[in-house]
Parts: sequence; structure tokens; C-alpha cells
Amino acid sequence: MYLSKGCRWSPSTRKQNASMVERMRREFGGRSIAEIDAHEIEGYIARLADDGKKVTSCNRHLSALKQIFKKATEWGYLPHDPALSVKQHGEPKKMPNPYRDDEIEVLKGSLSEANREILMVYLETGMRRGELTGLAWKDVSFDGNGTIMVRGPKNQEDREIPMSKSVREILLKRKSAPVVDLNYVFGSSGDILQVLRRAASQCLEAGRRDRLQHRLRDTFGTKLADSGIPLDRIQTLMGHKTVAMTRKYVQTREQGLRDAIASTFNG
Repeated sequence: MYLSKGCRWSPSTRKQNASMVERMRREFGGRSIAEIDAHEIEGYIARLADDGKKVTSCNRHLSALKQIFKKATEWGYLPHDPALSVKQHGEPKKMPNPYRDDEIEVLKGSLSEANREILMVYLETGMRRGELTGLAWKDVSFDGNGTIMVRGPKNQEDREIPMSKSVREILLKRKSAPVVDLNYVFGSSGDILQVLRRAASQCLEAGRRDRLQHRLRDTFGTKLADSGIPLDRIQTLMGHKTVAMTRKYVQTREQGLRDAIASTFNG
């Protein structure tokens, strides 16, 4: 019932979480939700850890369970929420790990023109995978320099992204193409992560090929921070829920610290 009536996951998130949902069904399926207490929830999370799941994965399962039990309580199926007392484990702080300019050039050189254009939209809008694939033409305005309205994103808050010159040119080109999807800007072609992963595996060094879509967003946020853009503007453009999520982009790398000292004290 939660998945059909209370869940706000996007289609791409539902697909990504399919194995997690199946594991929960195997664990708790066939039982009334009122029979499940905090001790059983804690045991489930502990078994995930014993099976080798990372802390981030365990916390993702727990977060989903918390959403389910919260809704069940709101709908009157439970007198109280047993998941409230179950605490998430602390996770190591993830720092941005953007691509270098030379890596971006290598990636671009290994892609077809169409896929290279989508890569540029990723890099110059900072949109998430689901946001890019779900981008509708009705949310694209070419007035002035152009804007993109991102609807129903991860934090359930719309945000507006001004277009860069290259993004505007790419979208105008797609709009005027002989064959164009009347609803979605990129349609199925927007989900090119498999293409990008193959390109990365062939042309990037080991250790720089994983978490590709996150690295693209990291590159977007880091470039803004390195250009001196204020935190609140970066937060808005990236769709972060809190400024604390954005602050990591201004915790600059060693070279940035050296540059700060040199420009201030070395004349």
C-alpha cells in the first residue's frame, strides 16, 4: 500500500530500490505491520551488515523503513511508530571528487556528438540522473538566456536553473531536430550513464571510473565554488536540502589553499 499510495519515489528511484524492496518483502512479507517492533527492525539492519552491506546501504534500508512506518502511523494502522527509536549509523563524510579538466576532455573525445552534448548538459546544469531523463519540454524556456525548471526532484522542491550558452545551444538544436520527442527533452537518450561508464572504463585511470554521475555533479558544484559563487546560490542550483550539504564544495583542495595564501600574502 505504501508504494502505491504514500511513496514519493521517482520511477528511476523505484527501479534503483527494487532489490531493497524485494529484500524487505522477504523479511517482513505476509505479516501485519503492527506485529513488527523496533527490536525486529534493528535485527534486520544488523543482518544486512553481517551480509556485508555497507553502512550507507544499511542506512538506506532503515530510511525506507522509517518512511513506511511513519505513513502507517499517520494512516492509523499503528498506535505508535516503532522505527522512531532505531538510530542510523554514522557515515564517513563524503567529500566532492570532481573530474579534472583533462579527464573531461578525454571523456568528451571518446563519445559521439549526441552523447557528448548530453554529457555537457550534465556538467553545466548539475542535474541528477532522474531529473535529466524526466526533463519535459514544457519546463524549458528559451526566453532571454533560457531557464530549466526542475520538477519533483529528490527534495520535492522545484528549482530553476539558468542555461549556460552551450546548454541553450544544445537544447535549441534538439528542439529543431527532424525527429523530436514532443514530451521529454532527452527521452530514453537522457539515460546514457552506461555509455559514459563504458567510456570512463576505457579512457580514465583506475580509481576515477566509479560513481560517475556523482562525480559529474561534484564537478558542477566544485566549479561554481572555485569561481567564488556564494554558498546559498550553489545550494539552490544543486537542489540541496541544507547548506551543510553544499559547504563541502568550499572546503577546497590543497591547491586552493595554496592559491589563497599566495594571492593574499605574496603580492
